[in-house]
Amino acid sequence: TLRVAEARAASLKAQIEEARSTLAGDEANLGYTKIYAPMDGTVASQTAREGQTLNANQTAPVILQIADLGTMTVRAQVAEADVPRVQPGMDVSFTTLGSLNRRWQAVVRQILPTPEVINDVVLYNVLADVDNR
Repeated sequence: TLRVAEARAASLKAQIEEARSTLAGDEANLGYTKIYAPMDGTVASQTAREGQTLNANQTAPVILQIADLGTMTVRAQVAEADVPRVQPGMDVSFTTLGSLNRRWQAVVRQILPTPEVINDVVLYNVLADVDNR
């Protein structure tokens, strides 16, 4: 009958509205799942995997670490006797075991103030920045 059909149509309209409301809520929740990196760079490590549940109550759960590899920092140990000749801003060069024929150019950024003693030798750590582009 007409009344039954009208009641069924009203019921279906209510179900459609409920589904739309659920969809709107789900879309709003989806908006919270977008992840934005605070900087450009290369993924250095990934601590969470796709589909893994994270604790949303944490202020900022760590998902991955991003590094700017455009400038790399080298830590070199310099003997105590040689440290007075090293100054921030000084150009330096070095080689690596993996590429002995290549000489890398760097600039001293900092001489760390606390030395290390290794086999009775006092060594200072010197940080130098290397352009990696």
